[in-house]
Amino acid sequence: MTRFFLILVVLSIPAVSTAQLIQEADMTYLGAFRVPQGSYNGISYAWGGAGIGYYQANNSLFILSIYGENAAEMSIASPVITSDLDNLNIASNLQAWVDITEGNLDNVGEGGAPCTGNRNLMGGIFVYGGDMYVSVYNYYDAGYCAELSHFISGLTLNTASDFDGMYRVGDQTYNVGVKANYMCNVPSEWRPSFGGAPAFTGRSFGAILGRSSFGPSISTFYPDSVGIVEPSPSKVITWYDDAGDNATFGGYADGFDGGGGSPNPYVSPRDIVNGVIFPEGTDSVLFFGTHGNGEWCYKCPEPNNPAGNGAYPYQYFVWAYDANDLAASYADTYTVTQDDFNAGRFIDGVFPNNTVLAVGDTVKPWHIAPYDTWELAVPIVPDTSFTYDKDLIGATYDPATGQIYISTAFADGTRPLIHVYDLDVEVSGGVTFGSASVTDNVLTIGWTDAASSDWQVQATINGTTSYTILVDSASASFPVAAGTIDIKITGNASGTAQGGTSSS
Repeated sequence: MTRFFLILVVLSIPAVSTAQLIQEADMTYLGAFRVPQGSYNGISYAWGGAGIGYYQANNSLFILSIYGENAAEMSIASPVITSDLDNLNIASNLQAWVDITEGNLDNVGEGGAPCTGNRNLMGGIFVYGGDMYVSVYNYYDAGYCAELSHFISGLTLNTASDFDGMYRVGDQTYNVGVKANYMCNVPSEWRPSFGGAPAFTGRSFGAILGRSSFGPSISTFYPDSVGIVEPSPSKVITWYDDAGDNATFGGYADGFDGGGGSPNPYVSPRDIVNGVIFPEGTDSVLFFGTHGNGEWCYKCPEPNNPAGNGAYPYQYFVWAYDANDLAASYADTYTVTQDDFNAGRFIDGVFPNNTVLAVGDTVKPWHIAPYDTWELAVPIVPDTSFTYDKDLIGATYDPATGQIYISTAFADGTRPLIHVYDLDVEVSGGVTFGSASVTDNVLTIGWTDAASSDWQVQATINGTTSYTILVDSASASFPVAAGTIDIKITGNASGTAQGGTSSS
């Protein structure tokens, strides 16, 4: 449990917000439901299910068809916990399949030129400000043709001439492919920490890795600027290479070399991320996808992947990141403290720890590691013999109910299933501020927190000087000067640092 305080040296101490890091136990499985079973505009839901986006006004899901070429809208049926497909409820089709690109799906080259020869797919759908923002990527862009990645469409799918695009998000520092898939909202309390960005966008893994990231990647996204400012402003927050100094999680084959090495717990060459959420009232950004938990194997027989990279067995997977760490990367000014170094922050759990930070170094996008990962075990999984097809292909979130929707491929014959989780996190209470006093330019604060016996305390003074300490008693002291001090207290029973500079 986390509590933010804004502290003036004159001891005006209003509470600002509360937050916590989401843990596996905070996600409760509610069950699954089936997608519509018929054909609509001559297209069925078979082989589809990627890029799902929640639409709050209709309490519905937008969803992509086979190969991400068309979009539809469907209802949300009541989920049922069962291992029998026949016991699941079936959603209704609300809007039939439409090519919302209006024939422009291939036009992602420079200046809107077509990129042909390899399939272009819509990647993610994000409803924002009365419009639909959609990403597009080239599946196997070995020639690095794609230069554009997003477009805008209306929410009534069959409305003609409301396609607006294609547009570029971000400059040439990173390939546009690193931003061309999943999107999510940034809670209002966190936007100042990311340059006012109301959303994130990103893409990870995928064919021709140089166009994306060897690990979960995210960038700031300003939907209102798309089509107005070219390119739309965007800054990469996390990004990883598969070799060299930026290979935070190890090289391409580390742990997968066939020599009996243990599988990499964070990534494999077979991994894929297809959704991200940033739940309100928390400090967590959750990436959803598929993780290969076995040794790397290239063009190996089923149930691996005869066509390319495999790392059987595969898991539906969550990579959980601390938003404070992401904010430190975004700022591009946060320097590692001795307490960060001692606690293993930013490099905690890095495999094989070849990205080494020292005290005084500046945090970069490849220095950030998840604070936790976990498998999503569901009672219905695909029964196809080709395990490579058993992917988590979409994820989205309803902030009003706290429900998370994930789409899994080939779980209902050739159709996807939608699984539902309830995110139950405590966003109030927890750490309660008790006292503050200043003696000889040293601020001493105290608090109560029945849920924890260890805490991480962070102080940012006048927006620049930061202190981060771990304590096992409910008090801490910092040297201060006249000005404003930003305090964040995180209850942490494990005693392991999990957090960064305060965002308030």
